[in-house]
Amino acid sequence: MSDSETNKLDQMLRRIRRRTTIVATFRSLEGALCSVLLISALLIAVDRFYEPSTDLNQKVWFASTVFVTYLATAAIRAGKSDIAGAVEVEKNQSIPQTISTAIFAKKGQLRDSTAEKVLQEAHKVSESLDVQRALPVGTIRFGVPTLVCSLVFAVAMVLPPIDLLGVQAEVENDRKENARVMRKEKALVRRLDKVEEVAKKHASEEVQKTIQKVAENQRKNLEKSKSNPDQWRSSEDLKQQLKEQKSRVLSRKKTTDTDAANKAVSRMNKAIDQIRQQSTPEMKRLAKALQEDDPGELATALDALAKKLSSNPSALGEMKDTLEQMLGEKLGGKQGRSGQQGPKDEGLVEDLEQLSRALKDLALLDQVKDQLEFTEAELSQLAKEWPKGEPPEICPDCLAGKCQAKSGGT
Repeated sequence: MSDSETNKLDQMLRRIRRRTTIVATFRSLEGALCSVLLISALLIAVDRFYEPSTDLNQKVWFASTVFVTYLATAAIRAGKSDIAGAVEVEKNQSIPQTISTAIFAKKGQLRDSTAEKVLQEAHKVSESLDVQRALPVGTIRFGVPTLVCSLVFAVAMVLPPIDLLGVQAEVENDRKENARVMRKEKALVRRLDKVEEVAKKHASEEVQKTIQKVAENQRKNLEKSKSNPDQWRSSEDLKQQLKEQKSRVLSRKKTTDTDAANKAVSRMNKAIDQIRQQSTPEMKRLAKALQEDDPGELATALDALAKKLSSNPSALGEMKDTLEQMLGEKLGGKQGRSGQQGPKDEGLVEDLEQLSRALKDLALLDQVKDQLEFTEAELSQLAKEWPKGEPPEICPDCLAGKCQAKSGGT
C-alpha cells in the first residue's frame, strides 16, 4: 500500500475511535444518572437515620463529581479499544470484517501477503464509509434501571428523621446542656457582681477586703472551670480551695468583735415579751426580727430605732432605759451615764447604730459563707457536674440588712 492509502486508513480508524467515544459517553448517561440518584439517596438516608453529615451544596458537588467521573470512565474505556468500534461499524453496515482485520494487520499480527490484501480491502471500504451513519448516537431511552433508582431517591426524600443511634438526641441534649451551663455561668457572675457591690457599701474595711478576695477567687474558679477538659481541676481540688475560703470567712467572723453584739441580741431575746408590749412600730419590728432570728432584719429594726430616738427622744418612753440595759457595757459603755438627757440619748443612738453595723457585717459574712457552700457544687467541673435547677439570686438589700425579706436573699 502507498503512504496515501495508509494515511486514509489511519484517518478512518481515528474517526471510528472518536465516534465510538462519543457514542459510549452518550449511552452512559442513563448509568450516570442512576449513579447520581443512588448516591443522593444514600446521603439523604444517612442524614435521616443518623445525623446531618452533608449540606445541600456538598450533596450537589458530590453528585456532580460522580456524574462526570462515570461519563469520563466510559469515554476512556471506549477510546482504548479500536476493535470494538470497528466491529460495530462492520455490523451496522453489513460489511465483511475488513476493518477489524486491518487493525490486526497494522499491528503485524498477520503474514505480509495476507496483511497487504486486508489493508487494500480496508482502504476501499474507507473511501465509501460514512462513520456517522455507521455509528449513530441514537436517542436517550431511560429504562427500568432509571425508574428503580428514581423510586429509591423519592423514598429517601420522604423518609422521616429516624435517630437510629441516638446521635440526634445526644446532640440536642448537648445543646440544651450548653445553654443551661451558659445561663448558670451568667447567674454566677451576676451573684459575684452583687456580692462585690454590696461589700463596698459596708463600713468595715476588713469585711470589704474579705468579701472582695472571696469573689475574686470565685471568678478565677469560674474561668478555670470553663477551660479545656485537660485543664479542669478535680472536684476535690475545688472543694479544698472552697474550704480554705470558708475558713477565711469564718476567721474574719471570729476576729470581728461580735461577743458584745451577740450578748446584746441575747438580752433582747429575753426581753422580747416586754418589747412586744410596746405600741411603737419600731419596737414591734424589733420584736418580729428577734423572733425570726434574722440578723439583717434586726439591723434594719435597730436603724429605725436609732432614727426614731434621734428625731424624737421622748417617743420610746421608758424603753430607752431598757434598751440601754440590753446593749450592755461593751457597746454602750454608758450605763450610769450622768448628765443631761441629750448626751444620754445621743450615746444610745450611737450604741444602736454600732450594733446595727456589727449585725450587718455578720449577715454579710454568713451570706458569703452560704454562697461558698453552694458554689462548691456549682464549680466542680462546671460543664458536667453543675446541679440541675436555677441557682438562687442574691438580694443586695438583704445583705445590707435593708430588705423586708429574710437575709438569705433569693
